Amino acid sequence: MNKGRFIAGAVCPQCKEVDKLKMHKEEGEDIRECVRCGYRDVQRFDQQKTEPTTRVNKSRSEREAEEQPVQIKFIP
Repeated sequence: MNKGRFIAGAVCPQCKEVDKLKMHKEEGEDIRECVRCGYRDVQRFDQQKTEPTTRVNKSRSEREAEEQPVQIKFIP
């Protein structure tokens, strides 16, 4: 077994145990491994190179440009 860092709160997809998964690098790939049941898979972190756009990382002017006034119609 390789050295690695445990992933706090992670649940193993195979045995469903909490706090048994660790991450380590092996031949340039990030490997996720369960120390209880031996489950292993490769994690891909380089797929998204930019931060996703959310309301938190938009500028104030961008958020204000998206705001739409609510129109209430009164029908007697």
